[in-house]
Amino acid sequence: MKTLSANLIIRPEKIGDLVVSTPVIRAFKETYPAQPLHLLTDPISAELVRHDPHLDEIIAVEWKDRYRGQHAPWREIYQLLKSYSYERAAILYANCSGWNWLCAALGIRYVAQIGGTMASFIFHHRRMMRRSLANPWHMMEAYLKVAECLGAKTARNVPKLYLLRHETKAFAKKFPIFADAPIKILLHLGTSPAGSNYSITAFQDLSLCLAIQSASSIFITGTASDAEAWYNPDPHVIKDELLGRLSIREMACAVSLSDLLIGNSTGVIHMGAALNRRVLGLYSSDPNNDETKWGPLFAKVRILKPAITIYDAECHHDLSQYITKEAIATAALELLSAIDSHERHQPWAD
Repeated sequence: MKTLSANLIIRPEKIGDLVVSTPVIRAFKETYPAQPLHLLTDPISAELVRHDPHLDEIIAVEWKDRYRGQHAPWREIYQLLKSYSYERAAILYANCSGWNWLCAALGIRYVAQIGGTMASFIFHHRRMMRRSLANPWHMMEAYLKVAECLGAKTARNVPKLYLLRHETKAFAKKFPIFADAPIKILLHLGTSPAGSNYSITAFQDLSLCLAIQSASSIFITGTASDAEAWYNPDPHVIKDELLGRLSIREMACAVSLSDLLIGNSTGVIHMGAALNRRVLGLYSSDPNNDETKWGPLFAKVRILKPAITIYDAECHHDLSQYITKEAIATAALELLSAIDSHERHQPWAD
């Protein structure tokens, strides 16, 4: 027997996109509180939003990209969902007709999506075209417009992630060197495929500059492959505590306890904004990486980018050629100087 009619949000792949779509989750639950709300996403993203109080169920499917062989078979995804009865579905994933066919196979009556596909015309699904938005627009606004097509609205259109206090306490116990540091500066090594980035070598030079100018320890985060590539013997640049060791929930805890997060355009930068922390983002100036459309949203976020346009579809440049380590250190110190004692000792946890 099928369960009560529910609403479905579809957003696998790309942590940053999921973070900026969290107001959509809130909009559906505020508008339709009596109906269960489900999120279909990938396993890592599912962990990130595990404690969102607006979600009744999170359905995780293997998904790296829209292309065949890069995600779970459509039949498998259908089998996971067919026991539910869905009234509405918001497809927050552009240019993938498979989601339209899936929603049609599930008999979902009301479907809206970001962008347009041929299948959306076949099944009369509503489309929210980004070109219809007045400039300047942000991706979060586009996602909220999809929700509005299905009647869902919220006045609290700020991305937010949720941590439990016992999680941050357990994290602090597991990583005491970081937890006990008087000033916690995180330098995240992730790179974005969307544009030019600060390289690992440039980050090594930057970390030493930050350590000297801030008179603080710099904690490095990133993947296991980043850990293999990293070499900086300075004792004030601490890589062994966190680098290559964190789950996505632990990464969120580290960010929530930090005084400042610095990094390239990645999902972790969005996490910092959604966890109410101070963030310094390093962005390229090519049109595929426009922070006004895809950047993190929060008053405590500052973006540094080259003064000239850098765009080369065939080659991504090392941003250290255009944004000096001294300029980053100066911006970092300005952000740190604005922190009051109350903010420093209040990690973002619910």
